[in-house]
Amino acid sequence: MGLPEGTEAVIRIFALAVCAALTGCASLREFNNGAEIAWQVEHVVDVLQTEHGPAMDPCFYEGDTITKNIVGEHPSKLGVAAWGVGFGAFHYGVTAALQHFGWEGAATAWEAATIVDTAVVIGHNYRVGVRVGAPNHDDAACVAYYGKAP
Repeated sequence: MGLPEGTEAVIRIFALAVCAALTGCASLREFNNGAEIAWQVEHVVDVLQTEHGPAMDPCFYEGDTITKNIVGEHPSKLGVAAWGVGFGAFHYGVTAALQHFGWEGAATAWEAATIVDTAVVIGHNYRVGVRVGAPNHDDAACVAYYGKAP
């Protein structure tokens, strides 16, 4: 008898969040970084797309290799939420640590790379039919296979 669905993902995400907290969350009150805020907003959109796509619609699956290895191709809503919170905390922790050690160039490169990557992912998700707050635009073959209404 294994763990309930999504529990393993929650444990992994919790471990990531603890690691992120140990790298600098104590400085959250002084933290004022527009790039980090922009990435966090993008991340929320990506998490919502994952919830409305792979977590709820059998016609979509998680395509990111790292995320898929943690939460699976068709994650539970709990797994998606845990991943969202955990990775958000991890990203903040990396940014705060880079800035704390005075590595502004590395922090800027980290922020730029992750903002661009997340924007590309959001665009891809939209292009393949994942919608937040509206019905997904599923592929006709998938709709026929699962018997879903278009």
